[in-house]
Amino acid sequence: MVARSLAPHFTHVLAIDPSEGMLATARTFTPHSEFPNIEFHAGTAESLHFIPNASIDLLVAAQAAHWFDYSRAWLEFSKKVAPGGSLAFWGLRNTVFVDYPEATRILQDYTTNPDPRKLGSYWPAPGSKIMASMYADIVPPEEEWEDVQRVNYRPGTKGENSGEGICFVRGKITVRDCKELMRTWSAFHHWSEAHPEKKKRRDGGEGDVVDWCFDEIVAHDGRWGDEGWEVEVEYESFLLMARRKGGSS
Repeated sequence: MVARSLAPHFTHVLAIDPSEGMLATARTFTPHSEFPNIEFHAGTAESLHFIPNASIDLLVAAQAAHWFDYSRAWLEFSKKVAPGGSLAFWGLRNTVFVDYPEATRILQDYTTNPDPRKLGSYWPAPGSKIMASMYADIVPPEEEWEDVQRVNYRPGTKGENSGEGICFVRGKITVRDCKELMRTWSAFHHWSEAHPEKKKRRDGGEGDVVDWCFDEIVAHDGRWGDEGWEVEVEYESFLLMARRKGGSS
C-alpha cells in the first residue's frame, strides 16, 4: 500500500519485507504493468546489502519500525540514505470509539490487561514496548541525523478529533470489521496458540477473546450486538521523521 502511494512521486520504489508470502500478495495487487517503478525484494532493515550506499532519498517504515534491531539497523540506514535524505517511520495502536467511552475502556482493558484470558500478556517484546512509547524509544543517532520531528495523536472520547495532537487515521467501522481487525493482531495470534480450543462463535465455536470483549460491550450498550452497526473510530498514531546529515540546506 505504501509503495503504491509513493510510486507517482519517485523514480524508483523498492518495497522490502522479510516474508515471501507478504511479497507475493503485494505483487498480486501491484501489477508491474501499472507500477513499473516498484521493485519488491525480500530482506530486512538490518541487512540492506542489495542497495547501493547513499542511494536512498526517502526511507519509510509503515507499522514496522518497532520490529527493527537498532544496534544494526542504524548503521545500515546511515550507509544507505543519501546525505540530505529523509526517513519517516509511522505506526498506530489503540482503536478508540470516539463517541463511546465505556466501549473504549472495555476494549483497551482487553488489549492491555495481563489476565491470561485477555491479550495484554501476549504482545511480543520489545515491539510492544516501543509501540507503547509512540516510537519515543526510537532515537536517531544525533551524529548522523538531524531535524528530528515527532507528530503524535492520542484520541479522545468526546467526539471526532477530541484528542491531543494531529489526527491522521480516522473513519467508520462496523462491529463485525472491528472484531476481525482484532483477530489480525499479533497478540490475538499468540493468544489463539495458547488457547487452541477457543474458536469464534461465527465459526461454530463457543467464543474467543474477541467475542468475550464484545459480550461486555453489548452488556453495557445493546446496539453493539448488531454486527453491521457502524461507529466512528480514531487511532493513537505516531510519526517520526529525521534528515540524514551532510546534505545542502
